[in-house]
Amino acid sequence: MGKPICNRRSGYLAGNGIASIATEFNYKNFAVIPWAAKGISSDYSEFNLNAIYTAHLSERIEMYVGYNYIKAREEGIDAHDNELSLDFAYFYADDIQLLSSVYHSFDASGTFLELAVKKYFYINDLLSVDIQSGVGFNAGYVSDGHNGINNVKFTANLSYQLFNQLTLYTYTSYSIAINKDEKRFAGDETLRNIFWGGVGLSYQY
Repeated sequence: MGKPICNRRSGYLAGNGIASIATEFNYKNFAVIPWAAKGISSDYSEFNLNAIYTAHLSERIEMYVGYNYIKAREEGIDAHDNELSLDFAYFYADDIQLLSSVYHSFDASGTFLELAVKKYFYINDLLSVDIQSGVGFNAGYVSDGHNGINNVKFTANLSYQLFNQLTLYTYTSYSIAINKDEKRFAGDETLRNIFWGGVGLSYQY
């Protein structure tokens, strides 16, 4: 459905990889997206169950209202959360989107905001690339971290259509920590400059 994605948890598993699998079920303007991940070299697992409603507000503006149930386990400690999200995508041009994402965590009683711009490059019928730059703001989402501007992130995604229903994709991302002060805020220990990437397959059935 093209919902903007904001990774607010990047950096928590710095130096360790994860393997994940997801599927998406669509009915009209509704989507349900189960997602599961497992640490490759760490005692980490996570399950997300997303429910998203898409509304076309105008020819150029789309709104996404979502609910996400999160269950995670790290180093023997279980955690769970419920989140609400509100996203807007403004199609400035055929190949440029302006994005905003707001997530509210009931467990932390806090919110995270990201503003971003994304540009698409259609190389040919099989190959496409998009680049995205965004800035994130913490408002109690990381409850013991500093509030205000949190990070600046740059992401590049490449997708290649292998067959009619099978797509190969790869991505790379770099996040720059902003206003980190771990002496005053314990939650800022997980805020760092970090580079990560991945590769995967998407099958449409």
